[in-house]
Amino acid sequence: EITNDVRVSFAIAHGQIPSEPLSLNGSDEQHLWALCQECWRKSPYERPEAESICKRLSVLNLMPLKAHTH
Repeated sequence: EITNDVRVSFAIAHGQIPSEPLSLNGSDEQHLWALCQECWRKSPYERPEAESICKRLSVLNLMPLKAHTH
């Protein structure tokens, strides 16, 4: 099992997807895991867009949604 953040990132970049954590408690963590799996899809066209990720995370109360205007 790979636990170091850098090693996990490297493994994902090389197609090794982590196994589902045994300690997913509640629907928020399950939704976050599902989002991670979507982000790890091999085809970039099948991955969610950044705006969609931010909205989904804000619903999970894991990341505040901020409007950026330039």
